[in-house]
Amino acid sequence: MERALRQNKDLEAAAAHVDALLARLDQADGERTPSTALDYGLGYGRSRDDQTLAQATDRHAGAQWSHTPQFSLSYTLDLWGEVRYRIAAARADAQVARAVEDELRVTVAAQTARAYAQACVYGQRAQVQAHSVQLLEQSVEVTRKLQNAGAATDLDLARLNGLLEETRAPLPMFNARRNSALFELAVLSGLPPQQVVQHTCAHGPQLQAPLPVGEGWALVQRRADIRRAEAQLRSATSSIGVARAELYPRVTFGAMLGSSASSLGKLGDSHAAVYALGPLVSWRLPNRQIAQARVSQREAEARQALAQFDSTVLTALKQVEQAMALYQGEQQRRQSLAQALDNNRRAFELASRSYRAGVLDALQLLDRERRLVSLEASVAQAELRL
Repeated sequence: MERALRQNKDLEAAAAHVDALLARLDQADGERTPSTALDYGLGYGRSRDDQTLAQATDRHAGAQWSHTPQFSLSYTLDLWGEVRYRIAAARADAQVARAVEDELRVTVAAQTARAYAQACVYGQRAQVQAHSVQLLEQSVEVTRKLQNAGAATDLDLARLNGLLEETRAPLPMFNARRNSALFELAVLSGLPPQQVVQHTCAHGPQLQAPLPVGEGWALVQRRADIRRAEAQLRSATSSIGVARAELYPRVTFGAMLGSSASSLGKLGDSHAAVYALGPLVSWRLPNRQIAQARVSQREAEARQALAQFDSTVLTALKQVEQAMALYQGEQQRRQSLAQALDNNRRAFELASRSYRAGVLDALQLLDRERRLVSLEASVAQAELRL
C-alpha cells in the first residue's frame, strides 16, 4: 500500500497539477504588490532631437552613442476587489486540485487493497478447491474399492467422477484471476506488469476492527468529492467578482525615472534626469456588452456549481448509507456462512464414516460433498466482498 501511494503515476501527475495551481496562486497573490522594471538601452546613430537641433543651428548632426537607462514602477489600485477575487478564485482552484488528489489517493488505496485482497482470496479459493479435489479423489478411490467388493455400483462411481471433474474445473480460472490481480497490483505500484511480485497469503486480509457505522453525514463530511465540489463553488463565486470588476475603471499609479545622457559619464548629471509620476485611468467605454455578458456567464456557472455541489452531497449520502447497509448485511451473511460451513464439515465427516461403514449410500455422500464445496466457495467470496 505504501509503495502504491508513493510510486503511483496517476498520483504523481495529480501532485504536479497541485503544484502548478499553487504557483498560479502565488502569481495572483503577486498582483497585490507593485511591479517594477529596469531597462537599459545602448544605440549608435542620430536621434530626432539631434536632427531638430542641427536644423535650428544650421549644422550637421553627427552620429553618436546614446544611453537610455530607465527605472519604472506601477501599482494597480484594487478599488473594486478584482485582485482580491482573483486570489480567492486561484486559492479555490488549488483546493479543488488538492481535493482531486485526495480523491485519487483514496481510489488508488481502495484499488490496491482490492487487488491485494483478490490475489489472496483467489489464491485461498484455489487452495480450498484443490483440497476439495483431494477429498473427492479419496472418495473416488474408496468407491472404486467398494465397487470391486460389490458394495457400490457403476452409477455411484460415475457420479463421484463427475463431481470430481466439476470441482477441478474452476482451478485454472482461480489461478488466472489471481495472476490478473497481481498484474493490477504491479501497475498500481508504478511497476510494469512483467515485474509483478508473487505475494503469498495464508488467508485473505481481515479487518482489524469493524468499520465505523452510524450517522451517514459524519462520514460524508470526510469525503474528498464533497471538498472538491465545495471548492469549485467558491471558485465560481469568486469569478463573479472578477468579472464585475471589469465594469468599472481601472486605476494604475505609475512612476518612471530615467536619463537622457549621451555618455556614461553624464548618467548621474541632474540636467539629464528624466522622470514622470502620476495615475493612469482605463475604462472600457461605451461598449460594455462583453463585460456584462461575462458577468452573466460567471453567475450561471456559479448556479451550476451550486447545483453540482447539492447533487454531490446527495449522491455521497446515498452511497454512504448504501455502503453501510450492505456492509452490515455482508457481516451477518459471513457469520451465517461460517457457521453453516462448520456444521457441514462436521456433517461430511459423519457421512464419510457412515459411507465407509455401509450405512449411507453414495448419493447421500455425494450430496454432502457438493454442499461442502459450495459453502467453502461462498465463504471465500464473502471474505472478498467484505
